[in-house]
Amino acid sequence: MSAPINFDEIQLVIDGISGGFDPDAMAVLNRVTGQMWLISEHADEPEPPDGWDTDERYVELPTRRDLGLGSETARRFAETHLPEHENTRRDIFSRQGAFRRWKSWLEQSGHLDAWYAFEARSEREAIEWWCAEQGLTLQTAR
Repeated sequence: MSAPINFDEIQLVIDGISGGFDPDAMAVLNRVTGQMWLISEHADEPEPPDGWDTDERYVELPTRRDLGLGSETARRFAETHLPEHENTRRDIFSRQGAFRRWKSWLEQSGHLDAWYAFEARSEREAIEWWCAEQGLTLQTAR
């Protein structure tokens, strides 16, 4: 049996290891207790117990990329909300700095609020799916 995992906490940790500050950063979750550890050369936190990587009680958390978020989410948003602007989306994501340009274009075209709602919904669904696949129970803070 796994301890309930707080959605906001797991989302925060996933966002933290996905930010690019430390490309080798990772996070580990104890399925039984719900405790999470950040493993990074920049983290000033204790590490998980030795042998965590061979113990079934522990699982490595996915990054946003592992969950298919990021440019894949932008592609899905464009397909469902802005199909007439597919070429614009492709052009934006063909170069570095894509998300800055993407958000700027969405703001200029009046679609930024819809994007933020879609992105949040996509992230929630991806995290819920991953937790279900891992046999984890999510709880939402109220």
